[in-house]
Amino acid sequence: MSDPANALIENIQKKGENSYYYAHAPRNIDSFEEAKVVTGDGIVTGGPPVLIKRHDSVTESSPFAIIRNYSWADGDGKVTVYVPFEEDVEESQVRCEFESKSFCLTYMKNEADVKKLVIKKLYKEIDPNNSRFRIRTNKVVIHLTKLVSGSWYKLVDN
Repeated sequence: MSDPANALIENIQKKGENSYYYAHAPRNIDSFEEAKVVTGDGIVTGGPPVLIKRHDSVTESSPFAIIRNYSWADGDGKVTVYVPFEEDVEESQVRCEFESKSFCLTYMKNEADVKKLVIKKLYKEIDPNNSRFRIRTNKVVIHLTKLVSGSWYKLVDN
């Protein structure tokens, strides 16, 4: 049986850059000065963390938590989306924006606690002007009015 290290080197010598093991080839770098370090946007080279941007206050472009817990039901003329919360929700804390193939629910508990449910590709078109949301105990209920009546087999169109 041959030595695995020799088999690796033998395969690299035989097939060169086309070798399956080429990335694992031993490099002949005697010192770190000879190594080429590439830097720039999107390239990770290690080292201590670097601050990219600091947000002083919550704005529309500030980070927010994504709401992943929701359910939905299909009705004749509308689709209903249920978004549960652990605490009671007040109407002043909720905003919902509707477009023909998407909607965005924003819940702002306070300036530091913002959560969003963003559905960008609805299965079919809705009527944004007739779509609404309601506040219930510990949840928000969103009523999406269908543009064309019919069954929805899924909420999001892939």
